Amino acid sequence: MDAGIGGCGAMSCSCPTFTLESDSYIVYLHKPERGSVDGSINNTVDVFNFWDDDFAVINRGIETEPLTLRGVELVCGDNVGLCFPLCFPICFSQPLAVKFDTIDSIMNAHEEITISGLGDCIDGVYVISDFSWGPMSGSQAYWWTLSLQYVRSV
Repeated sequence: MDAGIGGCGAMSCSCPTFTLESDSYIVYLHKPERGSVDGSINNTVDVFNFWDDDFAVINRGIETEPLTLRGVELVCGDNVGLCFPLCFPICFSQPLAVKFDTIDSIMNAHEEITISGLGDCIDGVYVISDFSWGPMSGSQAYWWTLSLQYVRSV
């Protein structure tokens, strides 16, 4: 597994975090993995072909500005849970379940969130378009993927 943006090792409980803040909630997640931030801009361009072989192009502008972040939350520190490493490699973390349920609630309510702590290029106001997570095989950690739609700068 890659170290985080802040240089955090894979098994450290004291990784740097970033903040997702809505009107109702504040959630802290470990910074995304290096190279996992995926942002692209979708632009709408219409091309019209006329009968006289002339054409016109209309640039309608930016349609969407999606951003996808991927990271890992460890079952340690503030996310302490119940683990069974000897019998079968699985962990249960109530704090992580609450954290992930809170992000789901923000997404389902279509609340705008302010992201801070990831730098000027990413910090801004977004709406969550998709959030998924799951346990990582053989470890005491959970992966997460957060898909965001850009709304405006901070």
